[in-house]
Amino acid sequence: MFVFILFLIIVGTAAYFILTYSKKIEEQKRKIMVLARQNKKLKSEIKYKSQSYIEEQKLIVKYIYSDVSSGVVNCNAELYAAPTEEIFSLGKVMNGLSVEILDSCIVNNEKWYEIRFHSNQNINNKGWMKTEHITV
Repeated sequence: MFVFILFLIIVGTAAYFILTYSKKIEEQKRKIMVLARQNKKLKSEIKYKSQSYIEEQKLIVKYIYSDVSSGVVNCNAELYAAPTEEIFSLGKVMNGLSVEILDSCIVNNEKWYEIRFHSNQNINNKGWMKTEHITV
């Protein structure tokens, strides 16, 4: 008799856990399906927006001859990956830093210098900066 009651308790406990966890698994499956649909929708929106942005924003870079080869940053300024403020910043360059001027260009009637400066790690030490931030 004791063994039978123990068997019923074990079977009941097992059934409880099976039902509880199967409900949780079904709930997680539904959440995954919803998230997959949302992810697909967001990816298509991003793809559409990035294509329309590229078509609208054309960057025209006019390279010009620069007779200067070095300069000093005259204020704390941003260093950009391309000669436009629309592109992400690589970081700030501190006031008083000596830089090597590699190239120059005009974008949207603003003059930019491509610069390089000495860095121990050689990470993000080359980029574009507006000429107004550099004293030659």
